[in-house]
Amino acid sequence: MMLQMQSGFEFRMRHICVFLIAVCCSSLCAYSQHDIELHFVPNLKGVVINEQPFCSSPSDSAEICLQVFRFYIHDVRFKSKGKSVTVNPSGHFLIDVEHSESTHLNFTLTDSVSVDELQFTIGVDSVLQQNGAHSGVLDPIEGMYWTWQSGYINWKLEAEIRLLEQKDTITWHIGGYRNPLNTLQKISLPVEVNSFGEVWIAVELSHLLHAENTKNNRTIMSPSGQALELSREFTSCFQWLSR
Repeated sequence: MMLQMQSGFEFRMRHICVFLIAVCCSSLCAYSQHDIELHFVPNLKGVVINEQPFCSSPSDSAEICLQVFRFYIHDVRFKSKGKSVTVNPSGHFLIDVEHSESTHLNFTLTDSVSVDELQFTIGVDSVLQQNGAHSGVLDPIEGMYWTWQSGYINWKLEAEIRLLEQKDTITWHIGGYRNPLNTLQKISLPVEVNSFGEVWIAVELSHLLHAENTKNNRTIMSPSGQALELSREFTSCFQWLSR
């Protein structure tokens, strides 16, 4: 009787061990693909912009009140030693300060590798724009589409500049996908993934909102040489945050 009970116990234990091994193997397979959360942190002079309108602290210079800030990105790729390891690099995303959830994006990697670079393109793909308006985040209802001829607004910034009793407005709707006024810009940043599987990117708008731009380029609402220059300056706003 004791022998039979022991045999039954050993039988059950063998099945439990087989089950645990299967679970472990399944888990290892699942984690051969892992997720990265990409965070964009718009800020002005180091202060995080977490609401609209957002006003910088008064100082000796002009106070800036940001009212609208949003931009498209696409072709997002995490890289390891020059090789793309992103499973889902395609697709467009609209980052909008007014909707904080839009500043957090999730991506899946092909393997558990050491990421050392992030690449993405600011704006809407030129080939796609030739087909007119689209749906989803590219729906004209988002307020980021001009016409079939001019295409999409790649990024939009609207603000009020206050100096003493004077007020001036800035309206930058930056787009254009036809050469020589193609305002799409590719970003490449050295990055590391933190222990939580996150990458944080600061978008420091003071690199754009300096005295020369706020004085000489107050209204840009169509493809132009000024729009092209601002699109190039915009790339300097993006910096990897180590946290």
